[in-house]
Amino acid sequence: MSPDSSETREAGAARTDLDAWVTEFERLERSLDDEHGLFSGWEPPASLVPIPESLRARAERLLARQEQRLSELQTRAEDVKKHLRALNTVPPAKEHAAVFLDVTG
Repeated sequence: MSPDSSETREAGAARTDLDAWVTEFERLERSLDDEHGLFSGWEPPASLVPIPESLRARAERLLARQEQRLSELQTRAEDVKKHLRALNTVPPAKEHAAVFLDVTG
């Protein structure tokens, strides 16, 4: 086997690894772009090698976006909890009784 074919095979494997990471990043980025998309925990496929250095900046940007989305979701969850607590303060309606909710204060 010539050294050239070994180098070619290694270059091809590196390209495949890079392509696999790019595919994963694109999938994660699409999930962040979807305002109503569900984001669940992510584990890199076992077949992936460590992130290539050439993708480090992209990985850091993706991580920052994920952290921002997490913060937004936590804020929304707190807002929902506040609304639910407020709703729980409204006494249950009696049958055949008029019900009014003061929404202005």
